[in-house]
Amino acid sequence: MMALSTLGAPLLAALGHRTLPPVTEVPCGSTIDPDPGRTRLMPFRLVYGMASPAQHTGPGMMRGLAAADGVLVVPPHGVQLGEPVPAFALPWGPALPEPAAPKDKPVPKRAARKPAGAGGHVDWSGLLG
Repeated sequence: MMALSTLGAPLLAALGHRTLPPVTEVPCGSTIDPDPGRTRLMPFRLVYGMASPAQHTGPGMMRGLAAADGVLVVPPHGVQLGEPVPAFALPWGPALPEPAAPKDKPVPKRAARKPAGAGGHVDWSGLLG
């Protein structure tokens, strides 16, 4: 099924003069360990806007794919929590949401600092014992 999604869908789109299925980035909902030398395709579910790998992700595990919202393309170096990961939707499911544009955080206003030495005498005698 993964081969059909990754090779068959683009091939049929090219032969039919249609657009390729979109690949978007979604934030990863868990840490995925590295697997040097292998890029993995892992079914996922969207939970609170983050992609969490399906419970059954082994080879030939159709139940993980049946309940999935899409497929993560996990690079060989693994993925950290919250890191954007390339993903594509499954042909029978809804399209993945577009990544949200980063919002500018308001800068908190700080009180003006007093210049050094302008505060008067400081009594340090309480610290000496």
